[in-house]
Amino acid sequence: ASAHGGANVLQHGIFTSKDAAAGYTAQINPENGKYFIYFPEANNMVSELLVAGYQKFMENDFWGLSKSTQLSKDLAIKYGGENTTMPIHFDGYSRGAMTVGNMLESLDKTHKGKLPNLTVNYVGPAYNPVEADDLLIKLQDRNNMLPEVAKTKELQYQAQENDFVATGIGGAVPTPGSSSLTDKTKFQEYKHMTKGDATTHSCYGEGNPLCDNAKYWENSPLKKITEDGKVVGIPQWMPASYMREKEQEQLKLKEK
Repeated sequence: ASAHGGANVLQHGIFTSKDAAAGYTAQINPENGKYFIYFPEANNMVSELLVAGYQKFMENDFWGLSKSTQLSKDLAIKYGGENTTMPIHFDGYSRGAMTVGNMLESLDKTHKGKLPNLTVNYVGPAYNPVEADDLLIKLQDRNNMLPEVAKTKELQYQAQENDFVATGIGGAVPTPGSSSLTDKTKFQEYKHMTKGDATTHSCYGEGNPLCDNAKYWENSPLKKITEDGKVVGIPQWMPASYMREKEQEQLKLKEK
């Protein structure tokens, strides 16, 4: 079950084995993360990047949806409606945020106002959180919900300030608490993301044991206690409205 009372499903990123996808599912949503839709790895790096490129620029109803996107869409239609007995929630991590975002774009053509029990969170997303939430607003008919209900339906996200996938590709405003105090330059962090076990792109949710020493979330008010008694920072979820407010602040500064 998810925090929203139904099924919680993760869509993962590129270069991810089944075991790694299961690990991310538990790491990102430790209390409720039980399910994931596996997007099979391509057999080489170039092919894997081409698949990601297709999802970023061409995946739609005309050119065709990937199996993972179509399956997510089917689940959203089956369980996201008003009379469902099991609401559906998706966590989109990395490239998985594109899978979920493309699903939302497809649903937007046919299911506006019909999916009040569909919710989404993004982690290190390669798809813009505000754009995804704008689609969710229409699909959920959120503007006609009671304010206290609408608040629970808003997309939440996590984005480390040195995570190029989240801030560069996905255009996310960094969420509070991320730290620049590492032993690597920003370029080194970007390079490290492709092969490291503890990186700005992999240390989300409650992290893994290797993340505990990385200090990527050292400034976060949220903390956890490790098995050996260390107190370490972990990222906090922020609503898409936080990103909207930050973008408005940046626009006002540019106008001055």
